[in-house]
Amino acid sequence: MFSATGTVERLITVSTHTTASALTLVQKKRGATVQFSCDEGYELQGSKSITCMRVTDNYVGWSDDRPICRAPMCGGQLRGPSGVITSPNFPVQYDNNANCTWIITASDPSKVIKLTFEDFDLERGYDTLTVGDGAVIGDQRTVFHVLSGTNTPDLVVSTSHQMWLNFKTDDTSGSLGFKVSYEEIDQGGCGDPGIPAYGKREGTGFRHGDRLYFECLPAFELVGKKNITCQKNNQWSAKKPSCVFSCFFNFTTPSGVLLSPNYPQEYGNNMHCVWLIIAKPESRINLAFNDLSMEKQFDFLSIKDGGKAESPILGSFSGDVLPSPITTSGHIARLEFLTDHTYTDRGFNITFTTFRHNECPDPGVPVNGKRFGENLQLGSSISFLCEEGFVKTHGSQTISCILKDGNVVWDNAVPRCEAPCGGDLKAPNGIILSPGWPELYKEALNCEWIIEAPPGYPIKIIFDKFRTEVNYDVLEVRDGRYPSSPLIGSYQGTQVPQFLISTSNFLYLLFSTDKSHSDIGFRIRYETLQLQSDHCVDPGIPVNGQRHGNDFYVGALVTFSCDAGYTLSDPEPLECEPNFQWNHPLPSCDGVQFTFHTFHLESPHDCLLVTENGSFSQPLWRLTGSILPPPLSAGLFGNYTAQIRFLSDFSVSYEGFNITFSAECGSSVTGKQGVLLSPNYPGYYGNNHECIYSIQTQPGKGIQLRARDFRLEDDDTLMVYDGSSSRARLLGVFMGTELMDVMLNSTSSTMWLEFISNSENTSKGFELHFTSFDLVKCEDPGMPQFGYKLEDKGHFAGSTVSYSCDPGYTLKGNEVLTCLRGERRAWDSPLPQCIAECGGTIQDEPTGRILSPGYPAPYEHNLHCVWTIEAPAGSTIGSV
Repeated sequence: MFSATGTVERLITVSTHTTASALTLVQKKRGATVQFSCDEGYELQGSKSITCMRVTDNYVGWSDDRPICRAPMCGGQLRGPSGVITSPNFPVQYDNNANCTWIITASDPSKVIKLTFEDFDLERGYDTLTVGDGAVIGDQRTVFHVLSGTNTPDLVVSTSHQMWLNFKTDDTSGSLGFKVSYEEIDQGGCGDPGIPAYGKREGTGFRHGDRLYFECLPAFELVGKKNITCQKNNQWSAKKPSCVFSCFFNFTTPSGVLLSPNYPQEYGNNMHCVWLIIAKPESRINLAFNDLSMEKQFDFLSIKDGGKAESPILGSFSGDVLPSPITTSGHIARLEFLTDHTYTDRGFNITFTTFRHNECPDPGVPVNGKRFGENLQLGSSISFLCEEGFVKTHGSQTISCILKDGNVVWDNAVPRCEAPCGGDLKAPNGIILSPGWPELYKEALNCEWIIEAPPGYPIKIIFDKFRTEVNYDVLEVRDGRYPSSPLIGSYQGTQVPQFLISTSNFLYLLFSTDKSHSDIGFRIRYETLQLQSDHCVDPGIPVNGQRHGNDFYVGALVTFSCDAGYTLSDPEPLECEPNFQWNHPLPSCDGVQFTFHTFHLESPHDCLLVTENGSFSQPLWRLTGSILPPPLSAGLFGNYTAQIRFLSDFSVSYEGFNITFSAECGSSVTGKQGVLLSPNYPGYYGNNHECIYSIQTQPGKGIQLRARDFRLEDDDTLMVYDGSSSRARLLGVFMGTELMDVMLNSTSSTMWLEFISNSENTSKGFELHFTSFDLVKCEDPGMPQFGYKLEDKGHFAGSTVSYSCDPGYTLKGNEVLTCLRGERRAWDSPLPQCIAECGGTIQDEPTGRILSPGYPAPYEHNLHCVWTIEAPAGSTIGSV
């Protein structure tokens, strides 16, 4: 509240990734200044400082709105000694048709740049991050890696004081993007590649020629190279290996962890694994389940009280219900894991401990919780506490070791800390997690959260992470405490705003999921805001939309619009009312929506398939039976169109269906050739049309567009784009008869057209014909010196070329190059090299060749090379 004396007591709410020079709750007099800055990797938008100044005789206020911090839209010049680079919008989905370039320059020219990957998820094969040495962007001779999908090297180190990165995306839906950190390090090294999970490493040097040796902890098998060498190009000779849990092992340690193979990734089919836990004869064994997720009724884990196959079974488990801890009567336990040939899942994570007869078994630490106390003796106690966002759903917060029926046992179960499915939240701030977090959320959920703040205080929620199954798993946010309160937004996929703010002191959240696939879910922070005493809070921007107006004072109007193909849920402007609250919630931008009025098909033989990409092999929905489907939405990833296919057999038929949809004019066409017509053609088109047409042909093909008839009024326009949205390159804007005798060619397999008519005169419109033609291939990648092509499958999108080296040379780089798909034509990796190395091991080769390092170039000084040749037993080795 601002007072007449000029003293202010207010909550300074700092935007995400912003830090302020003031405390969260501050006392500021007139004339005082607050400074703002952003976390690394983010840019400040707004004033760097704001001053408390007189507004009227009775009130004071800040000189400007508080700034916000956002990831840079695209690229930039960066200097050391360290920093962070993120894809645009990170951690929310990046934009289509991006082309971002960063150049990193060390502040000390004698040092080099080390790049480390923290998060990385790009659309595989279409969106790429290229990392190169120096500052000459795009020079193929300097390229270290062309990265796509989710696989990255452990780190990348430049050979000079500069490094460049180029991020390119195509015109279709993207992924979450990336976050990388960089720092300066001394020359002559490769950087620390890290230690594999469940593994250990020998060697501490990361300089040229240093070698690191890896091995896995007991019960784990090493996958990858046992040792890697720091090469003179500052790169390790291979990625560090990984450690995978073995399918057979005998444990003799007093405690440990037992995992399903490949945990937490999916285990394999047709597995039969056996593990024995062997303790000292005077001990017993306790097994506590940390996680369990297996195909129910088909994949099983059995625990037996003894070491033999015929030992008594203590429990047999399947599905995802977490069992209580199990204790053996003797000192040996046998675990058997069997899977069938069909579906797999995450598996299990079990902690085992051994204990003496006057002790209780080690209770462990609950997942997502903390433990206080280590004494296991009779009469001792241990306490537990769940981490923020999790609640105790089972067990006791404190357990005591007691004597019961002659046995030394805990008097209560260890608590289980889980993300709750809903709740009433009244704290001033907190965290909301999807049930199952940080793993995949559960199926068939219907979770309700109500956040309550003191009267007069709005609530802000910030989306840290969000990813759900598109069209099936939905989070609704409503401005109030009831399911009937005004809808702020309905969110799915990865499309969420950075934050939302209520107009009341309540927010209602509903998370609904279906019974099939799930995803990582969400992590949402909430906080209570103190109302500004001179203006409304920032209302935010709708997903797939824009905001027009940045003034939030009393009486100010803010309007919104949507991207092409989306409809604004409420066209009325937002008005800041005298109580410093907006008159209604932030509107949303919705895609194509189907409403079902009648639905009755023969189940399961007759069905209705709905998709939004023209492919019915994996439809968004397959609808059958007599249950009326709920309203369905398409266009959540920028494709506003949807397609429907009805299939029926030769037998019984029923009433069928009656569907209405929200899309207007326009069409989506897939094929080698086709026709596009204006509305009502060959009659006159109507007024106030906004029609969108999209054309999709085969990958590797382009689209040629001609007008057989084209007659528009001079103020009506047709815009043609070289891609799958209006963000693509504009090929032209046409009116009147301008498109006649003009031929337009795309450089990709998609084309986007927008037809707009005004409220005045109309004309006959257009008849457009399109055909496909071959696009440009990838250039010939060439041949490495002292190497040859093993196989060349052509240079079209998706085709590969593989290489090998002449005898005596070793291939450095990728053996197989792939021509990337999408709008660009480039190979996914640079041409490999064939190098004569200093030393090595040659095994089981009947003949071979040894060359001096760098041959036929002069070898370097001060070398010490050792070659080891191993022939099969009984053979001899001779030189020629």
